[in-house]
Amino acid sequence: MESLGLSVDCDKEIKINFRDKIVGSFVIDFVVNDSVVIKAIKDDETCDHYEADAKNQLRLTDFEVCLILNFSAESQQQHRRIVLTNDLKKNK
Repeated sequence: MESLGLSVDCDKEIKINFRDKIVGSFVIDFVVNDSVVIKAIKDDETCDHYEADAKNQLRLTDFEVCLILNFSAESQQQHRRIVLTNDLKKNK
């Protein structure tokens, strides 16, 4: 992606704040151009928990788009796009 001129941030740590205190954190696989989250997986079956995890990550950040890329040759679904616009997020 960087060879295409895109800015890529790998293993970006996101801190979770609640009432001005850090209560946890999670790591995003890739963030491209400070706008798109990419979740890289290798799973033979399509699993709803990857989509749920992506939605939660979008809810907890200002990012609006997540691409789930499945690198398993056996999988029926190779990619999935999740969109959650900031105007739909609660408690902003």
